[in-house]
This record gives sequence, structure tokens and C-alpha cells, in this order.
Amino acid sequence: MERNSRQIIRRLEKDGFELVKVRGSHHKFRKGGKTVTVPHPKKNCRSERSEPSPSRLGGLTDKEHFMRHYIGVVHQDGDSAFGVHFPDVPGCFSAADQLDDLLAHASEALALHLEGEALPDARSLEAVREDADVARDLMEGAFLLAVPVIRLSGRTTKANITMDAGLLAAVDATARSRGLTRSAFLADLARREITG
Repeated sequence: MERNSRQIIRRLEKDGFELVKVRGSHHKFRKGGKTVTVPHPKKNCRSERSEPSPSRLGGLTDKEHFMRHYIGVVHQDGDSAFGVHFPDVPGCFSAADQLDDLLAHASEALALHLEGEALPDARSLEAVREDADVARDLMEGAFLLAVPVIRLSGRTTKANITMDAGLLAAVDATARSRGLTRSAFLADLARREITG
């Protein structure tokens, strides 16, 4: 099993996968109907079995969902990076050198991997725990992490918010200093708070 992202990417390219998009530290590859998302550059990441399974692939229900949580299985072998794969999102995995960075990296990988795709059904924590492969991973020291993925609609909506006038002045000053509008600043804060 490849542990270095360069090796994983070389194997994907050799197998005919094409790079279709890069976001942050993640590369999205596609071949036919299969998608694989890889954190790069990353040494000592653990790529997990992620073959699509018909029982694990699904679409949106009658209501469109804009945020959903997927359960990730987190591994860390010796001095390797923390790796995470998603039993309900075959082909998507991520890694981070520090555990504190893993949630943000995993959320970024999910967003990129699922961009433009129907959202697969997300099983409950209990259902994921009962999965035989996950149970084996847990016995080997892995742990589970709920990772949010935000499905952006592509349209903006006006929202009225209420806050202390002093806090609003600080928000506006900080947004201005960063070259952002109040809305862009608050949206970025919300996204970062939700995704870790």
C-alpha cells in the first residue's frame, strides 16, 4: 500500500485517472464514473480501501441538503500523518500532520470530492461502527470523526443579524483591514467554524 501522496498519484495516473481539480492541499482525480481525492503533498499518509459499493452510493432525497456529516475513520501509524477515509464516500481520503488540522483538511477533501456530485447517503455513527471493515479498523486503534461537508447553493441570500454595536464595529474594521466585505468576512468565519 502506497503511503506517500506522490506514489498514490503516480499509481492513479498510471491507472488512467486524470487530475480534474485542485483545492487547497487536495487533488481530485477522475476515471469514468470513479472519483478519488488525495491530500498532496503528504508523506506517510495511509490510503485506505475505498472502492465504490452500490449500497453506499446514493443521491439527494426529496429535500436538498446543504450540510451533511460523514463519519471518517482516522488512522495514525507510528510517526505517520493522521489519515482519514470515509466509508460512505469511496475514494475520498485526507491527512494532516497534526490532529488539530485533520477536521479542516477532511472537510476540504469531502467538499472537493463531492463537488458537482450527488451526495451519497450518510450512515449514522452506530451504522458505521457496525460495518465489519470499520470494526476491524477500530480494533487496530483507529477512531471515528464526524466531518461536515457544506453543499454551497451558488446563490446568495440576504440575512439580517443582530449583535452588539461594538462587536459589529470590530467586525467591520477587521473585514476592511483584510480587504473583505462584512458579508464575506462573516461567511468565511462561519465556514471555518463549521468545518473546523
